[in-house]
Amino acid sequence: MRKSRRTRHGIALLEVMIALIVMAMSALIVASVLATLGRSGTQLVRLDAQTEEIIAQEQVRAWVESIPPGLSLPGTPPFEGHPTHFTFLMTDRTGSPPTAAILRAKVELSDTDLVARHSGASDASHKLAQGISELRIQYWGKHNKKGAAHWSDTWKNRTTLPLLIKISWKDLSGIEQIPQILEPALHSRRSEQEI
Repeated sequence: MRKSRRTRHGIALLEVMIALIVMAMSALIVASVLATLGRSGTQLVRLDAQTEEIIAQEQVRAWVESIPPGLSLPGTPPFEGHPTHFTFLMTDRTGSPPTAAILRAKVELSDTDLVARHSGASDASHKLAQGISELRIQYWGKHNKKGAAHWSDTWKNRTTLPLLIKISWKDLSGIEQIPQILEPALHSRRSEQEI
């Protein structure tokens, strides 16, 4: 009895199908990983933008709360507020050694972004919020010595600062955001109370 020995040449259909299934599963895994990385990257970019906004908001809060009382420039009020922007004088204590140059700062809506700018050596600009459709700024305080404190849409008192500034806005989808409350010259008022 003779055994027939045939050498196989080629690949069986079953082997081809198994190889295709393994490659398809590998491709699905790679696509899933790439999609997850893409979503994570987008979330990181969004978080990075939000972090920058928070840092800018705190920087402007520090500017406003550090307004020295009695600061003035000829022909320029120390603070002027309108329903969509406000301007104020501040001191620049940057550099080496620190200087006390007087700068003019402005918080306003630029396209759909709330920005703060000041006129200094660096002409700094800070983005406080993005995607704004409606902005309203209000001021709390006494407009004269006889009146009671109240909210107002403007502040043009040339001798005093408002006690509070409330910045309210809606995003592009019309949702009202949490307002920002600033306290002009807060550091000076605290110092006076401690004395």
